[in-house]
Amino acid sequence: MPTCSICGSSKERLVNSAIEGALVSVCDECAKFGNVVGPATENRKNIAHHIAIEEIEFIEDGFHNKVRKGRERKKLTQDELAKNLAEKVSTIHGIESGKLKPTIKLARKLEIFLGIDIISKEAVNLGENKKIDFKDKDVTIGDLLRMKDDN
Repeated sequence: MPTCSICGSSKERLVNSAIEGALVSVCDECAKFGNVVGPATENRKNIAHHIAIEEIEFIEDGFHNKVRKGRERKKLTQDELAKNLAEKVSTIHGIESGKLKPTIKLARKLEIFLGIDIISKEAVNLGENKKIDFKDKDVTIGDLLRMKDDN
């Protein structure tokens, strides 16, 4: 027997209703929260089980020494480097002294211009997504929200 996507109650007859811009199968009581579109059809799908991984970029420790050595290798002053990168001299001075950490955008400019590597990438595991089998269990919107809160 199909279940309502909002309240989870098992009903003989469900209707499609547009609620907050989403088309969902709901019982007659929950249909009042949206605009009824027509009778519902059963929609069963499997959501794949996967692990969410994101790559983050960060500035390496000791970046200031690499920037200074790269500038000296090109025989440039801080003023000349600042002009070539369209940055302030005080910004270049702060980066080379280690008091100022460059943005990823500026670090890329420094890497390209000076031929150095100061940006590293690291894969971060964001957690494992849970497998939902709609054939075995009737899942409501509330169940999905609870799963989202668990992560």
